[in-house]
Amino acid sequence: MPSLSEIYSTYTPFTQIGQLSGKIMSDVHNQEGFQQFDATDFSNQFEYISENKSNLPPIILVPGIAGSKLKAINRNTGLEDMAWISDNIAKAFGNICEYMWGSMNEETGVFESFTNKYSKIEPIPGIQGCDYMVDGKLTQQASLQLVTYWGQYIKHLCKTYGYIENYNLFAFTYDWRQMSCEQESQHKFHTLIQRAKQLTGRRATIVGHSLGGILVEHYMKTHPDYEQSIKRFVAICVPFDGSSGYINQAQITGYNLQEEMLTNTVSKGVITSGGSIPCMIPITTGKFGSHSQIFIRKTKDFEEKKDKEQKDTGFQSPIYDNVEFNIKAFEGATPSVAFCIAKRICKHKMLKNETLKEELVKLQMLSKSGSIKCKKMNLKHKFNVDSLRIDKAFEKKQLIYSYDEANAIAEKTDAQWATFSWWIPNVHFPHNRPYSYTENMFIELKDGQLVFSQQFQTYLQNKTTVFPTYEEMRQFYQAKQYYSETLNKYGPWQSPLTRKGLTEQSIYQLVDFVHEPGTMDRALYQISRKPYNDAHIARNLPMPIPQKQKFKFYSIVGRGNPTPLHAVYCKPVKKYSELQYEQPHYVYAEGDGTVLTTSQLSDPFPENVVGERRSTVCTHFEIVSDEKQWPLFDYFIGIGKEVK
Repeated sequence: MPSLSEIYSTYTPFTQIGQLSGKIMSDVHNQEGFQQFDATDFSNQFEYISENKSNLPPIILVPGIAGSKLKAINRNTGLEDMAWISDNIAKAFGNICEYMWGSMNEETGVFESFTNKYSKIEPIPGIQGCDYMVDGKLTQQASLQLVTYWGQYIKHLCKTYGYIENYNLFAFTYDWRQMSCEQESQHKFHTLIQRAKQLTGRRATIVGHSLGGILVEHYMKTHPDYEQSIKRFVAICVPFDGSSGYINQAQITGYNLQEEMLTNTVSKGVITSGGSIPCMIPITTGKFGSHSQIFIRKTKDFEEKKDKEQKDTGFQSPIYDNVEFNIKAFEGATPSVAFCIAKRICKHKMLKNETLKEELVKLQMLSKSGSIKCKKMNLKHKFNVDSLRIDKAFEKKQLIYSYDEANAIAEKTDAQWATFSWWIPNVHFPHNRPYSYTENMFIELKDGQLVFSQQFQTYLQNKTTVFPTYEEMRQFYQAKQYYSETLNKYGPWQSPLTRKGLTEQSIYQLVDFVHEPGTMDRALYQISRKPYNDAHIARNLPMPIPQKQKFKFYSIVGRGNPTPLHAVYCKPVKKYSELQYEQPHYVYAEGDGTVLTTSQLSDPFPENVVGERRSTVCTHFEIVSDEKQWPLFDYFIGIGKEVK
């Protein structure tokens, strides 16, 4: 891997307005003697710049999951193509599969694309990498929410306050498929923080949205002296204690970020083996007894699996000897992901004989003509047009069953409920946070039933959003989660006693069992222990508290939109793999539609360093581009008027 100085050696600072032939540069300013640098120019020395004091606090924006644009670079030719997200409608979602599907490297702890040998994924650096998710024709799709991001707010900062991009306004983009504690991203983030301070002579204000806030949190936990370089951390809808029920289902049925144009399979291939999910599940040291779980119904004759991970390679078949791969068919271009998946399957013998022929023929048809040769296989499989698109080829048709339909089946099969939460047996990610009814000022347990206080009922009826203390606000939203369960007809919570009678099993093992060995699902969506163990250790590190208390934490907490607390598979199943064909129901609680309010309130900061935590009605992805929220952003950053 080249050093940062090698990567950015082509960037040269200069003081006069003009153009630099052959180099991509930001606008160059010459105001009162300071010099303008590109946002990724980390290699230059800043000693002679530090005298140029900025009257504005430098701001570093850190986007969340799916918030950084990612490009694929051919390792031989250097040609680039957009991975996340192409502005070409015809190839946008196919490119995600082609360049971003992959698996975890167990040795390095880095998520690698299946095409990693031939092309590398890099974030588009700086503000350009998170202003708009896509440009061009795709922005005209009204149904696509992930279009605008930081771009409009950046324009607001520049126009209203005089911020200058890449001088006192920066953005840190990263490969969000990786763990937030991944070393390369953390090192680059540290370098940018130091650069902001040296350029302006002031400590930075970090604004982290969603998963970006988790990246910031880890940085601060591993840099006890962060107060010397960071003045404020403004968290926007950050999942400090996990995201929601959507994350629990993501590796089973997929999760399309609530974008109808994005199929579940596309996202499932990116996140099942990746490092982002382990950073967005409930932590084992969380403050709340209530946290997201999965509930399923098992038939009486359910095919139980042994309590261990299953063998998924080494299946024998003579077919493997009759497959040839021709890399020259791609003429120097990055090979198709179908080609790379087929090679991987044959190398490790990952498919059982009964499915091998059909899947290889499908991969052959998805790849370039002549790249995969299946000798002595004169099978004629009929695939519909959609199945010959990589983003559709492995999609499962998911049905949603009504409560009455599911109950009728349950009665006939004598089905029983089972519950699952996040932990891994016999490793460093223990089951030490079972679901519980923790002590709460708004509830009490009487004769096995939850009783909610009159104060809770008053707050609920009055739609109270401002509370006397943080602790009262935190406990109210926790009690509201318990209350949401009592209103929902899906699931085994007729009483707390019924709930406590269920033994919590591991979601990690559930995912392992859903994708059966020898199937294409297993080859595509192989879960790894390493990111869960590493993220568990990283996220449970203590937060160093500054002694001089010159640092302040601010949090914008999203509410007002139903957010899944639990994913509930109502239709009874005979084996775990059937869950892939069922769309779950949800138990909804308070949140921003993606992250639960209780999670956003679970930050690790004590009151003596907290500036303010404030809840606001918003949706998770749109809050950044919502002009109504900007006055609160400005106020928390320290540049705007007080917002009552």
